[in-house]
Amino acid sequence: AMSKPQTPGQLAAALCVIGEHAIWVHRAWIARNEARALRQKLLHAWADDTGEWFNEKGGDRDEEGGPEIVAAIEATKVAQRALNNARGKLQAAIRKGAPL
Repeated sequence: AMSKPQTPGQLAAALCVIGEHAIWVHRAWIARNEARALRQKLLHAWADDTGEWFNEKGGDRDEEGGPEIVAAIEATKVAQRALNNARGKLQAAIRKGAPL
């Protein structure tokens, strides 16, 4: 049972919280896109150099450049989790603070 904020001040306060969460989502989105772009750049360079796809589970992770690619893949996963988390918090703030 959601109830609307009683006063304009309560709504304004809720919107400030929602706005802050929206900024966090935007920053997390930028970080995820940067991580994804680096991962793709490294994977494409690997494919161009070797003529093969990078094998994350196999011996490629130990080859020259492999650890960097593995780190970029993991960084992308971490950044995606952070973005998902930020989006969830934004949705929760909207549900809690401004059910219009």
